[in-house]
Amino acid sequence: MARVGPSKSERSTPTTIKGHSWAPEDIRENPDAAFELFDANHDGVISVAELLFTTRKTNEGVRRRGSIFDELKLFQLLDVDGNSVITRNEFCSVVRDPLAFTDDALGAIAQLATRRELMKLEEEK
Repeated sequence: MARVGPSKSERSTPTTIKGHSWAPEDIRENPDAAFELFDANHDGVISVAELLFTTRKTNEGVRRRGSIFDELKLFQLLDVDGNSVITRNEFCSVVRDPLAFTDDALGAIAQLATRRELMKLEEEK
């Protein structure tokens, strides 16, 4: 399977935000909370647009060549039934399964979740 997300050497340690740091194990243990960060319109599913918006908004200034392909691979991996949306159940079942979702991919999601949470806090100010 192709690598999804940055390698361990490309990732930074998640930043602590108001006492909460998103680490890969946090995503595996509490995927519902991570799902909420990506479900921008709170309709219970993550669309391609929401995933792309979140990854692009949280990664401003760190765009890499070919990253859209990585983002689409991530979406395909999470969209188990192939209906073009990621349900809460799909997200949770995939990220909890270490065989379906590698630690590297989980680290990328944890990094995005940390950045997204920081963005939400800044918007509240």
